[in-house]
Amino acid sequence: MAYFEIGQLEMALADYNKSIEINNKNIVAFLNRGELFKALQKFDKAENDYSAAIKVSPNDPLVYRNRASFYKEIKKYSLAIDDYSMAIKLAPGFKPTYESRAAIYELIGDIDRAKSDRRQANKKSLIDIITNIFK
Repeated sequence: MAYFEIGQLEMALADYNKSIEINNKNIVAFLNRGELFKALQKFDKAENDYSAAIKVSPNDPLVYRNRASFYKEIKKYSLAIDDYSMAIKLAPGFKPTYESRAAIYELIGDIDRAKSDRRQANKKSLIDIITNIFK
């Protein structure tokens, strides 16, 4: 990630490629290379890497959140909603996922679903507060 952060994209790509060559189950390398391809506007390659991370770890809600965020950025809202929904299925107690999906519902004008997700997010916050009080 260091090369990517300082703008040395060719070096970053070489590092991610090597990491994946060494370990083709390296989720972080797939996600980071996906981010790099997104920055280079190579959206097909970025999508492939986010999908590869999901294939490696299909029960990890964070990989779905990463791809959903990518889909939101490229305005593939239906696919983003699908991925946020899967992340919610895998980790129903994670408030930010409800908020992220609500934001997309708002973008597409589905205000009822956006309100529903915001209520769920608030409910999760209340549960967290109550749980922490009684620890």
